[in-house]
Amino acid sequence: KEPNGAFVETVIAAALQRVEFYEASKFACIENEMAIARLKEALWWLNQRSRKREQRKVEGTHEV
Repeated sequence: KEPNGAFVETVIAAALQRVEFYEASKFACIENEMAIARLKEALWWLNQRSRKREQRKVEGTHEV
């Protein structure tokens, strides 16, 4: 079944890419570093959720 809209992971990855762009410029700062770390952590946790759902054979469904 085709996705309807953007996935949370896709939106977070786009935000991460943008903040990394800022961090590689004259706008580098500790706040960007912290945001990058937390966005990467969020992606990691969402990946963990997907892996567990795959193991239970419910990934891509509305089942819990």
